[in-house]
Amino acid sequence: MKPQDACPVLVTGASGRLGRLILDELLRLGCTQVIAASRSMAKLSDYAAHGVELRYADFAEPASLRAAFAGVQRLVMISSASESKGVRRLQQHINAIDAAVCAGVQHIVYTSTTGPRPTDPLTLFDDHFWTEHALGASSIGWSILRHNIYADQLLDSLPSAIAFGRSTSLAPDAAISYITRADCARVDVAALLDGFQGRRLLEITGPCAVSRQVLANYVGELCDTTVCNAHISEQKLRAALRQIGMWPHVIESQIAFETGIAEGRHALVTSAAATLIGRAPQSVEAFLATHRAALVSSAAKLLERVKMSAASR
Repeated sequence: MKPQDACPVLVTGASGRLGRLILDELLRLGCTQVIAASRSMAKLSDYAAHGVELRYADFAEPASLRAAFAGVQRLVMISSASESKGVRRLQQHINAIDAAVCAGVQHIVYTSTTGPRPTDPLTLFDDHFWTEHALGASSIGWSILRHNIYADQLLDSLPSAIAFGRSTSLAPDAAISYITRADCARVDVAALLDGFQGRRLLEITGPCAVSRQVLANYVGELCDTTVCNAHISEQKLRAALRQIGMWPHVIESQIAFETGIAEGRHALVTSAAATLIGRAPQSVEAFLATHRAALVSSAAKLLERVKMSAASR
């Protein structure tokens, strides 16, 4: 499908980080019939200037979804974000699927996650698992794209490891096939525009799996320091996450991520991303190398804050 020949395509959650990258890719490809759906319309005003149509849509308001999806044949359904009260994504996702069917949408590209499964207590993995089942039970065509862990998340966690020379995890030797959020956006757009009409489930991963300890060694060399990744128990990890004020339901999802990594669920490597975008996705090492200056700067600022805090006591 050529972008200029495409019918209107829509992106939900368009004001988020992944959503904006998807919009950027659609515009880069020359798509002229792009609709950005969000409950935060003001955050998308810059895209309106580039010809993107803005529509209000809230996954918690089915009527807004039916109106937003009108006239759309294919859409990217970005999974909804976590909320402070732990509102389940599942019902919101079902609302979106039902609205898409009612509006006559022909195909949904759904951004799922690696290793969806029922969990107790409930986590995002449980929500993705049952959302995939809801898509399977619907009458609509779909592409389920299971994004592996974003390399981008390391930009938040690594400065502390660089500053103090140590990070922790349940399984330091377990590997992860990180993929960048930008490459996932390219994959999502490729699946949106390729005209596929059936149903497919694709694991979207980076080009290779890297253990956290190997990654720590690489980051240490990159930033001229020493970094190690040490084991931490689940109990201590949960307590540490609670201490920094993380919401309880997000803590459980984080623990589920760590458990899945330890079980090898996130070490899977496939060629799906490369097939869709026509090249190998960027490696986590190359990604971090491009962000070396930001990592070093963030680590230095963190150390400075700690020193100032200690001096003020």
